[in-house]
Amino acid sequence: MTCCASRLCASVGLLVLLPAGLLIALLMWACLRPGWQGAQLIGDRFIFLVDTSASMSATDIEPTRLDAAKKHISGLIDRMQADDVALIISFSNVARVEQSFTSNRSLLRQKVKDIKATQRSSDLREALRAAAGLANPGRTSDADNANDVQVAEALPATLYLYTDGGFSA
Repeated sequence: MTCCASRLCASVGLLVLLPAGLLIALLMWACLRPGWQGAQLIGDRFIFLVDTSASMSATDIEPTRLDAAKKHISGLIDRMQADDVALIISFSNVARVEQSFTSNRSLLRQKVKDIKATQRSSDLREALRAAAGLANPGRTSDADNANDVQVAEALPATLYLYTDGGFSA
């Protein structure tokens, strides 16, 4: 009888320790900061906004914040499907269209590579205004204009914003 009782105690002890062990294993796994990057982008139209203000030249991320952003954008361009299109806009206090919508991935990668940092401040509103105008064709910039006629249907696009947030509210 003592043999069965000791087996029962061992089984109960194992059942008590099992959840604790699983909890410890999950905590250790969480500390490894697991992540997943999908192999495919969602959507077929992308807008990349790249901050080129002076603060993006900081080297807290090597080689610079801007270079890290450009590397990440190039990775996203590599994941685009053949019929996907992307638009690249760099901005500081003014927005500059580096490349209009195209599906040519090598051209997009080259345009990203060619983006240079400036010594200017940053104005996100200007970049968003430019992106909205290019993503929503056929509208005038004056939303209150009674003669504003939409001549082309706006197509949805996924916007990727690369900035360090160093701009005024």
